[in-house]
Amino acid sequence: MGFLSSILGWWKRRRDGREPRRYVTETAFRENLAKQATMSPQTIAQLKKYGVTDDAILKLEFFFYTDAEAKAQGLAESLQSLNYQLESKPSARAGRLFVVTGSTTPITMNEDAVISWAEKMSRLGYEHDCYFDGWGTYPELGCAEDASLTALSKKLLGPRRNSGLDLLSQSLAELAAEDYDRAIDACTQALAIGLQDPELAANAYSLRGVAHLRKREWQQAAADCTEALQRHPGLGEAYSTRGSANLQLGEYDRAIADCSEALRLEPQGPGVYVVRGTALFHKGEYDRAIADLSEAVADLSEALHVEPALAEALSNRASAYVAKGEYANAIADCNEALRLNPKLDHAYLTRGTALARMGDYRRAIEDDSEAIRLDPTKAASYSNRSIHLANLGDYGRTLADLSEALRLDPSNATAYNNFAWYLATCPESALRDGAKAVAYATKACELTGWRKPNYLGSLAAAYAEAGEFAEAIKWQKKALEFPDYAGEHGDQARARLALYREKKPYRLS
Repeated sequence: MGFLSSILGWWKRRRDGREPRRYVTETAFRENLAKQATMSPQTIAQLKKYGVTDDAILKLEFFFYTDAEAKAQGLAESLQSLNYQLESKPSARAGRLFVVTGSTTPITMNEDAVISWAEKMSRLGYEHDCYFDGWGTYPELGCAEDASLTALSKKLLGPRRNSGLDLLSQSLAELAAEDYDRAIDACTQALAIGLQDPELAANAYSLRGVAHLRKREWQQAAADCTEALQRHPGLGEAYSTRGSANLQLGEYDRAIADCSEALRLEPQGPGVYVVRGTALFHKGEYDRAIADLSEAVADLSEALHVEPALAEALSNRASAYVAKGEYANAIADCNEALRLNPKLDHAYLTRGTALARMGDYRRAIEDDSEAIRLDPTKAASYSNRSIHLANLGDYGRTLADLSEALRLDPSNATAYNNFAWYLATCPESALRDGAKAVAYATKACELTGWRKPNYLGSLAAAYAEAGEFAEAIKWQKKALEFPDYAGEHGDQARARLALYREKKPYRLS
């Protein structure tokens, strides 16, 4: 991120949970610690370009936000005890927020000293339930006059006192409080009153895109980031946010391109590698996915208090290992992910899949069941467990799980296909239903544009169970027209085709 983003205390986080009784959640505090450790060196590096040396002594200007006057006053008293100059007041244009701002005593501008100070401010703010929103400096606040540095500082810090930048700061504070609607409104107001500097306008659009992303409004997030990049094509933050939105929209090529451009432009956090790695996984590029996710794991392993993010990266990498058939590696990653975050349902599902591929269906079902207990709203969890139950011959529970999967997600093509398959091929006659199998298999094929050969094979089995063998032969032959399917499943598919020609349905053994 650029110098401006550092001064404004650019907010970037995942939703790992809510703590509504605090203004600054523990998650926000921990991520702010990590952010300050990353952003402060970047800001110092920018200052060095304009003549600030390691032995320069400057006063730093700081900014805190909170939601109660009493909290702001408590923080102000603590800062006054450090002999800092400050003021505490309601935030402009945001009556419910309070700002504490001022300047420090002179501080040596070497990296270790500034990072230590920023960490201290984050912790002090958290003690008083106030969000440390970043820092900046004027050369007039302690070091010798330098014309170019003075001009730059006035451009970036001076406007903080105008309404546009105050609204952007308000938006950052609203993000810290997880009030995304207010964050969006503040950015919209800032854009409405006019931000003359294109880079500031770009930051406003990009920040609003982050808020839309937190609200799971993927299209709006992508649109705002595109607006930001039209004004400032070098804004890496906008590329990374748009990449996350494109991943959720299933635009995997665009997500990969956005993340790659973000990484080319400027240093990024490990989240960008997670997004790009996940997109690569969905594209079937498992080696590249593992490489990106391993980069994220390495970065997160060295950071402070990022257990939820590290667990997610490990779980995603495990999915790529499963796809490559490296089941031991997948299980190891899931075990570590669950040690860090025992409530990560995705890790249970992935470990269950790996165990099932190794033939341990009972333990796979245990993991599936735990994932369902943690989050009973995900259709994929029931669909996964149904497959493992079928492998143990428990077809009654298999069909019950598939029924629940379709209740939760009526457009789940996988659940329709699997339901059709078992309704057609189950060895228990009481559970078979040829007409329903045809209807469900047809629905699965329609949802996937008739492009899934295994779904065509399920339709063929359904027609055979319904006694319509001409249709069964027709659709099994169509499935075998797909080269990959014929290569991988040809022997079994041709054996079923022979049964249909003999007017016999297929039964699971």
